[in-house]
Amino acid sequence: MKIMFVCHGNICRSPMAEFIFKDMVRQVGLADQFEIASAATSREEIWHGKGNPVYPPAKAELAAHGLSCDGKRARQLTVADYDYYDLLLAMDGSNVRNLHRMLGGDPQHKIKKLLDYARQHGLRPKGTCRHIYLEGPAHHSDANKFITQVAIPIE
Repeated sequence: MKIMFVCHGNICRSPMAEFIFKDMVRQVGLADQFEIASAATSREEIWHGKGNPVYPPAKAELAAHGLSCDGKRARQLTVADYDYYDLLLAMDGSNVRNLHRMLGGDPQHKIKKLLDYARQHGLRPKGTCRHIYLEGPAHHSDANKFITQVAIPIE
């Protein structure tokens, strides 16, 4: 299965989700059955054709959990990505709306909000998450809070 995680800039939330999920499938021996990546809906973190690296607090939080995101740079999602990936998991409703706008819709029903997708598949994040917005470290100073929010629905 080919999964792409998507957020606004591809320097915080979606790369964290990408590397958390890569580690989870590796731990259960399923890494060869998945292709996992992440991308942005915007070009804000891409300058002169080169994407910025993962936001330092996000990178540090991943490292604190033994995960490396070295070499990861922001990139914008393309129409070809929609055709290639089986599932596009957006971090929030704004990302979902931007994906629909960028791609001209979702005829194959591949675009899902991460927490909604988790709930639809029987995963119940701890606490009240009905209206949770997955804030990345760029928007919230606590990268640990975000890594927990992402890890729970992915599991």
